[in-house]
Amino acid sequence: MDPVRLWKIVEDKHRVHSTSEVAAIVKLEARNQLKNLKQGAFKSIITYKKKYTDALKAYHDHGIPPKDGAEQAMDFFDGLDNGRYTDFKVQYLNGLQIKTITAPADLNIMFNLANN
Repeated sequence: MDPVRLWKIVEDKHRVHSTSEVAAIVKLEARNQLKNLKQGAFKSIITYKKKYTDALKAYHDHGIPPKDGAEQAMDFFDGLDNGRYTDFKVQYLNGLQIKTITAPADLNIMFNLANN
């Protein structure tokens, strides 16, 4: 038995938590998983970023058209915990509105902004 091949089969089968093998349903669940991902009150930003990048990978692995870096960054921003990041989110959105800052080009820039 080849353990690497076995792992690849398991990984392909379970990229998204789904009980279906219908491609349209699995893609829908991958989109929903990414769209509905939130940090949660007790998750660190590092844990949230890991879950986000895993969900994003599953989203792309299913052949769904990729999001550009700015879209990924803003989706990540939206999922940040409101309790801990309210001030950051308000200041950031206000800065975008009055054009004193520009939208981040990618997920890592947004992560660094939120983490600092």
